[in-house]
Amino acid sequence: MRSFSAKSLYGLFPSLKETRYLLFATHPMREAETNLSTNALSYLTFYAFDGNIQETLQSQGANADDVYKLISLLEKEALTSQPVPIESHMHEQARLAAGNIADWLQRERKLPRLGRQTYFLPIPVALVAVLP
Repeated sequence: MRSFSAKSLYGLFPSLKETRYLLFATHPMREAETNLSTNALSYLTFYAFDGNIQETLQSQGANADDVYKLISLLEKEALTSQPVPIESHMHEQARLAAGNIADWLQRERKLPRLGRQTYFLPIPVALVAVLP
């Protein structure tokens, strides 16, 4: 798990002001997914979660342009800032959050079955904690 400053994230994405965790996920079957949004062509996306982690802050995930901007921001921070040590209680919170996000993935994953031909198959790639 990598962490970075909330100030950097909120400066680039003001609408994600409540974000505590970012889940990067790939969608290897995106063209088959039942998704009519503008994100339908993006095989890599991210989902933002607040501290509650019951639902994402943006249900469709991020589009390709926003994913590129966020990855560029993460790369810049990794190259220019000092690593921030994660205290043990924060590590435990992140571990619990990862479990809750795994539960969310399990609930939201949809595979076709008799009578229902819908797909939604996000595969987790990375979890990033957003530090206040």
